[in-house]
Amino acid sequence: MQRYRRDAVLVCLSAALAIAWLPAFGGVARAASLLVDCGAGDDLQAAIDTATAGATIQIRGTCTGNFVIDKTLNMEGPPSKATLDGAGIDTTLRIDSGTVQLFRMFITGGHGDGGGIDNHGTLTLRRTTVHGNTVEGVQCSDCGGGILSWGPLTIVDSRVTGNRAEVGGGIFSLSRLTIAHSVIGWNTGSHFSAAGVEAFGGPISILHSTVIGNAGGNEAVNIVNGNARILDSKLVRNRVGYALINGDGSTRVTNSTVSWNRHYGVYNSGHLTINASTIARNGASGVFNGGSAVIRRSTISKNTTDIFAGGITNSGSLAIIGTTVVGNSSTDKGGGLFDYSGATVVGSILAGNSSPEGDCFVPSYGTGSTHSRGYNLAGSDCGFHATGDKAVSDDLASIGIEALAFNGGPTATMALLATSPAVDRIPVGAVSVGPGLPLCPSSGTKDQRGVARPQGAACDAGAYELVP
Repeated sequence: MQRYRRDAVLVCLSAALAIAWLPAFGGVARAASLLVDCGAGDDLQAAIDTATAGATIQIRGTCTGNFVIDKTLNMEGPPSKATLDGAGIDTTLRIDSGTVQLFRMFITGGHGDGGGIDNHGTLTLRRTTVHGNTVEGVQCSDCGGGILSWGPLTIVDSRVTGNRAEVGGGIFSLSRLTIAHSVIGWNTGSHFSAAGVEAFGGPISILHSTVIGNAGGNEAVNIVNGNARILDSKLVRNRVGYALINGDGSTRVTNSTVSWNRHYGVYNSGHLTINASTIARNGASGVFNGGSAVIRRSTISKNTTDIFAGGITNSGSLAIIGTTVVGNSSTDKGGGLFDYSGATVVGSILAGNSSPEGDCFVPSYGTGSTHSRGYNLAGSDCGFHATGDKAVSDDLASIGIEALAFNGGPTATMALLATSPAVDRIPVGAVSVGPGLPLCPSSGTKDQRGVARPQGAACDAGAYELVP
């Protein structure tokens, strides 16, 4: 094994001795810093082995090998990034223990358990790319093409792209997972697992991030269990069966977009809340609910399918509140809603969808029929007759609504025309039929874009509030 530069070690040792005489700041002594230049023949593993816990290793060039960390350590590259290349032999970087931070690194060439990184400690990635790693096999020890994480994992301003594994093409996580301001893209999985992110346990957070172009898997993101939140994020153009699956846990999707995915948008068998989000242009049902779900202030549009409904398919407990379900299509049953088990709809627009069965379809073999709680704008086939309900023809002109577009706010919406019967549909102080849910308080509520309600004399039905 080649030695890292002797002069760098002497400089660091001298600095460490000098620092030892200084008083500790905040009760913690300053850790040593080492420089390793793999392009000049320095030995990164030797530096890792001899570094003191908490030290920072500054890396230059490309370090080829399969590296192991068993202590708290920081690894930092230059602005152009330093590379760790596993050379297709084994996992590029294994973390056996400790708290490890990678900053401005490029992890590639891994071919083993957790192709790029196998983490058993606490790991944070910042401005780091994990790309071009592969794993073969279907055992859990062979999960995670880019990252296999048994301990807490935080990914910030980073990219996990172009990795491949049978289970969890990009990331396989079994502990706390936070992804922020990052891209999980173009990873490849298998037909029975996630191509992008497979997450167990949690809590799981995907914040201000994009999951894009993942393929070959059953889903782009699979929340198997545990609590999860997806905030200000996009799940787009994934060539998988489902863009997002929420399993046995509780997941909240807020201010997010699930769009242009090959098949289903969102599948839920646990507890799901979709709030102020857009689910559009997917190649199967926008939302398939088999658990307990609430959809609030959201837009579901332009989803197309040849089985069940284009917009929402429901076989669980579902409430649709202040939501726009318009422009979906199905060659099967229910352009807007296929309702097997009796959903609740209130203050929403459920019209302008196309299928042989119209906007709403309740099968004779189902366990319940759709319940209107009032103040809906719906196709006549939905049969809504509660307080404030109005039937309309199935075209955008009759609904008084424009095509899906960006009208302010973080997600696309469908703007109302001033002539729309949805405008001022819900009187101030109105409550829904049955449970008595407040629908239009005089202040304190917002539409999907964050615009305050009401803007006129009353609140508008659906996800969009017209500003006079």
